[in-house]
Amino acid sequence: MSIVLLGRTSMVAAWASAGSTAAYRSMAAPWPSPVPAAAKNYSNLRVHLWQRSVGKEALNKPGASDAIVEALATIIDEDEGASDWLVVSYKSHSVEDMLRKALKANNGERLNFLTWGMHHGTNAYAHCRRVVLIGQLTYGTSGYRALAAACGVSVEEDVGPDLMAGEYRHNLLQALTRAHVRRNENGVAGNCQAYVIASKNVGAFDLLSEVFPGCMIERWAPDAPEVCGRAGQLIALLEDGFTNKVKRIAKKDLAAALNMKGPNLSRLLGESDVVIYLAERHLRSEHLAIVYPELFEPYPGGGFTIDQLDAPG
Repeated sequence: MSIVLLGRTSMVAAWASAGSTAAYRSMAAPWPSPVPAAAKNYSNLRVHLWQRSVGKEALNKPGASDAIVEALATIIDEDEGASDWLVVSYKSHSVEDMLRKALKANNGERLNFLTWGMHHGTNAYAHCRRVVLIGQLTYGTSGYRALAAACGVSVEEDVGPDLMAGEYRHNLLQALTRAHVRRNENGVAGNCQAYVIASKNVGAFDLLSEVFPGCMIERWAPDAPEVCGRAGQLIALLEDGFTNKVKRIAKKDLAAALNMKGPNLSRLLGESDVVIYLAERHLRSEHLAIVYPELFEPYPGGGFTIDQLDAPG
């Protein structure tokens, strides 16, 4: 973040994510509000969210990074050279050497690495259609207090949760938009898949939804058993609906495809794995059908792009 002060009553906020940070919103008058950003359509962004212990302390434990490296090596090898990858991780817990060694021959040539703290201010990775975020940048209690104080907030005022969430949104936006998602046209973000590994207590699902409206977020849990049986079959059918861009699927059609009666389908829809899937994919179970979420509509005026914000004057 950067702020340019132009006298007592003028200020220019010179960061793309000013509207997402609680620090900016906490500034008292006479500071102005940020210029409203054009709405953006992130429906080309698909986020795979893996929620697990991934803070620095958790990664200090012996072997803590092994499962992460193994999961990443699997999906990168499965990509079979189709895309370049950007991996953002802690400087103190770099996975670069481990990941390169875990990959099949030549796949390591497609990898690019950044560390938290260096995850902004560059277009060098805009060609990467796959991005991995490991962990989250946090400042510690004293760091958040200092940030709030710099914004004119009394040290006695409790802005902790809002400030932390705002900074998390800011860092999510900055890190993820180093990759191809920044290449938007007429308000529509570039095609990109993100693999986000976040601690369970940060509320990453909701924060991702706020920062990237219209994106698809799905659970990615390499350390969890795969959903099998009828529940797995139902989830596969519902996933096909996203591929075919349907608005709703009649429950009678689902029951017929699964060769089961309506009451059995109702019980299946109540199973925990299916309930979690429906919530994560924003699917709504109505009386007669499963209703799909509406796609985010791009801003009709197109607005400005992140590239234009970064372009030299």
